[in-house]
Amino acid sequence: MTHDPHDFNNLSTPVKTHIETASGELVAVQGEGSIVFSKKLKLENCLYVPALSSKLLSISQVTKELNCVVLMFPTFCLLQDILTKEIIGRGTERGGFYYVDKVAHKGHVMLAHGTVTRQLWSWHRRLRHSSFGYLKILCPSLFTSNTEPIKCETCIQAKNHRVTFPPNNNKVNSAFLLIHYDVWGPAPNSHNNQFQYLLLFVDDFSHMTWVYFLKHKYEVLDKFYAFYQMIHTQFGKKIQVLRSNNGGEFVNKSMQELFRENDLIHQTSCPNTPDLSFEQVTLSDP
Repeated sequence: MTHDPHDFNNLSTPVKTHIETASGELVAVQGEGSIVFSKKLKLENCLYVPALSSKLLSISQVTKELNCVVLMFPTFCLLQDILTKEIIGRGTERGGFYYVDKVAHKGHVMLAHGTVTRQLWSWHRRLRHSSFGYLKILCPSLFTSNTEPIKCETCIQAKNHRVTFPPNNNKVNSAFLLIHYDVWGPAPNSHNNQFQYLLLFVDDFSHMTWVYFLKHKYEVLDKFYAFYQMIHTQFGKKIQVLRSNNGGEFVNKSMQELFRENDLIHQTSCPNTPDLSFEQVTLSDP
């Protein structure tokens, strides 16, 4: 496996779409092809994995495809042809790993350690996506004055609590045709003898907002009827559609009877979606 597309003689669509690293992370495979390291060292079915920080060889694949054995010594390793006993490849031990000796091919070095940037990415993943500042303290040798901060897509996505909802520009063309309403509370510092809840009504057309203070949630029915009558008396309008979540203070027998008696349509939001976008509404005094 390699992170450099220039290593391949040809690239085709891979059969395997992902590989799992030693840390359990799934990374994408973007190509497959053959790589020629030297006249005696050529491997088929090599994978192009841009996320890798180093180029890797599978001993199992090497021994099967090249019909060779791998001899492991304390400080180096050898790839030896089984039939001719010829040495077709060498490697050097460093830090507990065996690195195949660099082979010049197509004007650049094959099987190298990887650039400083790739080593930085490797440590970023090994340390469970640590921050740029933390890595700078742990691995100061990998940083220079020109080192750019890591822009890790995984880190960015992990900070998002949920997928954003697209903006909805569908608005009614007249006031009081659609009213949003919701209950906020209980207030964290209130006592039993004080107001604990806020009942909010928002006109979809004008964003005009009315706020009622409640001591208990069962007062929603009376406050809604008072609001409904106020709109009819003061503005000569009738509310047509009400939209809320599926809270018990809105979805109950008494409220449903009131809606039916006044020919009101009650719409409820779908599960796991925002109830009312009050943060997008400019609150105004009634």
